Amino acid sequence: MELSTKTESGTYFLYNESFWTGRKSLTVDGDVATKVAKRVFRVERDIRKSDVVAADDKVNTVVSDDSSGEAVSAEENIIFGENLRETVDYTIKGSFITGVSLVSSKNETIVLAKNNWYDWILIFFPLIGIPFGVMFFGAIGSFFSVLFTGLAACVNANVARSKLALAGKIPLQILIGIVANGLWFACWYIIAVLILSAVGTI
Repeated sequence: MELSTKTESGTYFLYNESFWTGRKSLTVDGDVATKVAKRVFRVERDIRKSDVVAADDKVNTVVSDDSSGEAVSAEENIIFGENLRETVDYTIKGSFITGVSLVSSKNETIVLAKNNWYDWILIFFPLIGIPFGVMFFGAIGSFFSVLFTGLAACVNANVARSKLALAGKIPLQILIGIVANGLWFACWYIIAVLILSAVGTI
């Protein structure tokens, strides 16, 4: 699944997470981030002129000393700053189900996906079948109800993150929940019938 956003400063983030393997990747303004920990990515990139010093500060302002010990003007510092590189770490918070955000080592938070109140309801709607499976259908019912409804919740989260219109998302997520609960009950019923049939032939 793919998530993207562009911040007010113009930085573009593209985040990918595999539905099946959980493998994650991140690019920032087209630069591929290096994975340094399970949920931490590192990006090294050039600093823009505007990030080094404002254009209004160019006129004969002493801002730093160069390696020879001589004063360097702000304008010269901008030219030097074009070749500067910064390293920023981004920590992934949350998941596709709960919402995804990035927290940078510069104490910035970039929200990639956030659940509205109805997203919480629709994502977890399939799980209503779990209590019934656990209480009334034994170990087999418990297993299949957790399996199918859990997968359905993951699918609903992906639907919530998709670009599908809200009018299409809601019916689809409800349908997914109904189908998932129908499938686990059907699996339980078939196995129960087979077991009873086998016992009856002994």
